Amino acid sequence: MNVSQEQTERTAKIDELSAIANAALTDQPVFERVRRVVLVSVSAAFVVLSFGALYVRSGERLLGLGILAAGVLAVAWCVSVFRRGRRPALVVGPNGLRLFGQSAVLPWSAIIGFGFTETNYTFEVHLDMDRQTPAPVLGVSCLRGAYSEAKSHLQITLLGLNGKWAQQTADTIVSYWRAYHARMELQRMGADAAPVNRPMTSQTLRSGLPSQGAATTSADETALEFNKKIFFRESVISCIYTFIVIASIALGILPALFTIVAVLSGGLAIYRVKKLLDKKPGLVFNRLGIIDNSNMAAVGMTPWSEITDIKLFGVFGAEMLAIKIRDPQKCISKAGMLKKITLKINYRMYGTPIIISLATLRANLSEFKKPFNDYRQKYENASGRLPPGPR
Repeated sequence: MNVSQEQTERTAKIDELSAIANAALTDQPVFERVRRVVLVSVSAAFVVLSFGALYVRSGERLLGLGILAAGVLAVAWCVSVFRRGRRPALVVGPNGLRLFGQSAVLPWSAIIGFGFTETNYTFEVHLDMDRQTPAPVLGVSCLRGAYSEAKSHLQITLLGLNGKWAQQTADTIVSYWRAYHARMELQRMGADAAPVNRPMTSQTLRSGLPSQGAATTSADETALEFNKKIFFRESVISCIYTFIVIASIALGILPALFTIVAVLSGGLAIYRVKKLLDKKPGLVFNRLGIIDNSNMAAVGMTPWSEITDIKLFGVFGAEMLAIKIRDPQKCISKAGMLKKITLKINYRMYGTPIIISLATLRANLSEFKKPFNDYRQKYENASGRLPPGPR
């Protein structure tokens, strides 16, 4: 083999290793998918609390109090799982893994093998460790993470990851492990290794998939996503309030007339849970106008030609947007009976039936103004007279 051929093979190998190394340069947080688990658990806890109240009401106080205590514990567990889902369970980085919020990094050099298991709506990551590696600090219960010193084996359990979520999480871990060893091989060959100290980008893993920011943009529209945190919190509050009213009626504390309040509160809870599961964006800007899906009184599409003004105001510290339109009565007349009542109230109080709360969207005022002004200017000729920006 001549020198030229050796140099060509060396260059090809360096290019291949560099491609592997460059594919894993930023930290990738992995979040557990707890929303469905929490919703099911909250519903079950609500049923348990209701049965406990009925037993207390029927005179079996000891049994009823025991069931109520179990329901309270279930609610507390739901809160802890919800908080757990807001923090990354793992951070997959160029130099290793950070586990359960710990500051120490488990280096890739300490990991000699992988195994992945998907069971019962959980995803288990099995890491075979170098025996010379000290036991990692986990800071969680053995149900979430367990290390066997005898086998030098670490098991990590992630809640709610299944199917494509689990597969992409496994692929990410393996890719970063390969990238680390590719950099080590580049160093051994005397080639320049890819830099690893880049800041975290927006392409983070939430349950194994890249997360979206406040707005997602396609060729002809921009979408503002729901603030799921707000809807989850309000869903829990509505469920608890409904339970308190039902329990108070069952115990004779409140008259039966309050059943109406329980029905309304329960309906509100169902609506908020439905919004939690809604995959449609809260607000969409496109060439035709604004599509509102942000609340139960949303009217859908409002053409640019119908909008005359947009004003910002506050209610109990929350930023609200009033979208003024040319023909409010026409908008109200198209709505159903219950929605029509809400639209009429909005019209009497704010001069327009269309009210949007920025708190329900993953966006602030500036993130609303930019697409609004961009689409207004872009489609001004097509839509005729367009309104001024929000003020």
